[in-house]
Amino acid sequence: MNNSKLFDDISEVLKKSLSEKEFNQFFESINDFPEESDQDIEKSLNDKIQVEQEFPPGYDKRVFVDKISSLTEEMLNKKSHLEFLVNLAEVVMNYDENDLATDLIEEILEKSKSEKDFDLIKADTFLLSAKVNWGQAIWDEVFADTRTAEKKYKELDNLEGLADCQNLRGITYLEKGEIDKAEGYFEKAIKILSGNDNKKLKAKITSNLGVVYDLKGLFLKAVSQYDKALDLYKSLEDIMSSARTYHNLGMLNIKLENYEDAIEYFDECLSISLPNEFLSNCVIAFLGKAFVYTKTGNLNSAELFSDKAMDIAYRINDVLSIADVYKVKGMIQSKLNNFELSEEMFENSVRLTEEFDDKVTLAEAHKELSNLFSKVNSNLKADLHKDESKKLLDKDDLSVI
Repeated sequence: MNNSKLFDDISEVLKKSLSEKEFNQFFESINDFPEESDQDIEKSLNDKIQVEQEFPPGYDKRVFVDKISSLTEEMLNKKSHLEFLVNLAEVVMNYDENDLATDLIEEILEKSKSEKDFDLIKADTFLLSAKVNWGQAIWDEVFADTRTAEKKYKELDNLEGLADCQNLRGITYLEKGEIDKAEGYFEKAIKILSGNDNKKLKAKITSNLGVVYDLKGLFLKAVSQYDKALDLYKSLEDIMSSARTYHNLGMLNIKLENYEDAIEYFDECLSISLPNEFLSNCVIAFLGKAFVYTKTGNLNSAELFSDKAMDIAYRINDVLSIADVYKVKGMIQSKLNNFELSEEMFENSVRLTEEFDDKVTLAEAHKELSNLFSKVNSNLKADLHKDESKKLLDKDDLSVI
C-alpha cells in the first residue's frame, strides 16, 4: 500500500483499540508497510505536475483493510472490534473508498443487529452510511439513515451525534440549493454543541456556515468563518479539511474575480491533497482551476484540468462534480465558438443536476445556456433559460460553479 497518510490514519485508529504490545505484534504479523513518498510537495504547484499525477487503483487498500479487519477480530472482543471497524470505515470513506466503506458498514450492522447494548455503534454506523450516501448524492438514503441515527442518539442523549446529524442535513440542503434551510440546520447544530469542546465538529459547522454566507454574497462574513475553521483544523492537524477550506477560499475569490488569488488557494489545496490522494479535494480544485483558466482565456489549460477532474470524479462516483465538469466544458467550447458541442455539454450538466436535485448547479447551467443562446442570437431560448435560472434560486446574479 503506497499512501503513507492513509496508513498513518489507520494506525491512529488501531492505537486507540490495541495496547502498545498488541499494536507492535499486529504490524509484525501484517508485514505491509507503505513506501514513503519521495514527491516534492512544492512541485505540485506546477500545472504540468498536477495534471500528470496518476492515482493507483484501490485494490491494494482493500487487501490491506481486509487483513486488518481479520487480524483485529482475533485480538479484540466483539464490541471493541465493531467500534474499531466504525472508525476504520470512516477513515476509508474520507479517502473516497466508498465501496470499501459500504462493505464495512454492512458488516458492522449485520454483526451488531442482535446486540442490545451496541446502540452507539449502530447510531454511528447509520450516520456513517448517510455520509457515504451524501458523497454520491443519494439524498433519500442520506435522510433515511440520518433519521435512524438521530433516533438512536436521542435515546442515548448523545449531543455530539445529534449535532452531527443536523450538520449533515445542512450540507445536504446546501447541495440541493436550499440555502436558508441549510443555515437553519447549522444553527441548530451550533446550539446543540453549546458548551461542548468538540473542535472538529465545530470547525465543520463553522466552515459550512462560511459556504452559506459565500452563496448569499456575504463575502466578509464567509472569509471570517473560513479563517476560524482553518485555525481549528490547523490546531487539530486536520490537513484534509484544511485543504478543503483552501478550496472554499479559492471559490470565493473567483466570485470576487481575484483570479490569481483563487489559483493560489487551489494550488494550496492541491499541494496537500495530491501527495495524500485526497481525491474529492483534487476533483474540486482541478475544477476550480479549469474554471479560472476558462475565464482568463487559457483554454488549453482549462481543457487539461477539466479532463483531470472528470477522470477522478468518475472514479469516485462524484456525480455532482461530473455535472460541474460538463458545465465548465460547455463554457470552454462556447469560447471556442463550438456552439453545438457547448450546448451538448450544458445539457449534460442539466440532465445530471435535475436527476440529483442540485438547484445551484442546475441554475448555473441554465444561466450558461442563456448566455450561449444570446451569443448565437437565439433570444427566445436565451430568455427561457434565464427565467429557469432565476426561478430556481430567486436571484439575478447567481454564483458560479
